[in-house]
Amino acid sequence: MRTPSETTSVFDSPLKARARKAVIGGLARLGFGLEPLDDSAHYVADDTTKLAEMVSRFAPIPGMIPLRRCVHLYLLAFANGVRGDIIEIGSWQGRSTAFLAQACADTDNGVVHAIDTFQGNPGSEHNYEIDGSLRSLEASFRQNMERTGVGDRVVTHAKFSADAIEEVRSATRGVRMLFIDGEHTYEAVKSDLANYAELVAPGGLIVFDDYSPGFEGDVRAVHEHVAAHPKRYGTGFQQKNTLVLPVRG
Repeated sequence: MRTPSETTSVFDSPLKARARKAVIGGLARLGFGLEPLDDSAHYVADDTTKLAEMVSRFAPIPGMIPLRRCVHLYLLAFANGVRGDIIEIGSWQGRSTAFLAQACADTDNGVVHAIDTFQGNPGSEHNYEIDGSLRSLEASFRQNMERTGVGDRVVTHAKFSADAIEEVRSATRGVRMLFIDGEHTYEAVKSDLANYAELVAPGGLIVFDDYSPGFEGDVRAVHEHVAAHPKRYGTGFQQKNTLVLPVRG
């Protein structure tokens, strides 16, 4: 299985970054891609999760995030020993959701709270259409979760993240990871951090997608939040346009 490549730099111009996002999403919706992934069948026959099988199972789910980065998300969730749930802001059709949910299943540790309006991001709704429409996004998301075998590890919140906070807060029993990949504006990321960051337990992680010069609003909101809470976070790690921020224990 191939998925769109990431040959661009984290220092993309805003126009190039947005063009890359549009191309990745468009190719994914059409089932085409460019990035080779490990498809080796030479695994020890045991009950461990196999990368090739997992990628093959989840690859058909439309997604704007490359499969390689989904595997990174899986590993972050799999290796995090903190007990609790995962919150994902921005799920679309559930590619990243499925990998996170599989990590929950494999470690018997929590569920994924998937927050999405299923109406696309304001101003770019056409990038999120399935079969030329937004009307079936929530239904197809739920179908993708059930079809790939992770439905019992996903709780869907079909709302704006700001409207879902109380519902999510009451539904979680500790939070070990927050993945922010929703509306990529300064106001939205600032709001998501204000509402959800405090839910993440010590030793947990906050992960940001599209943390790059192409999305200056995302970056500014993150920097302001960290500056306002200097003792809450450890040193972050960045790989291309993904930032992993550890919450101090």
